[in-house]
Amino acid sequence: MQIDPKTSRLRDLMDTHRLSIGDVANILSRNKKTVRMWRSQNEPSIPDALLELLELKLQQRTLGEIA
Repeated sequence: MQIDPKTSRLRDLMDTHRLSIGDVANILSRNKKTVRMWRSQNEPSIPDALLELLELKLQQRTLGEIA
């Protein structure tokens, strides 16, 4: 079974930015159970809009650290 590209992207973002499930839950105002579900191969993947929001917030956070 092939992993959903959005699930893979979520995992990559979490690894790259050293985010825990709790971190992602806080950033997106969701609960930890939901984030665990998104990371699972057998569950629905993260919605497009929330994945994009996570990417934007992480990008903003990174730019803030550089400035």
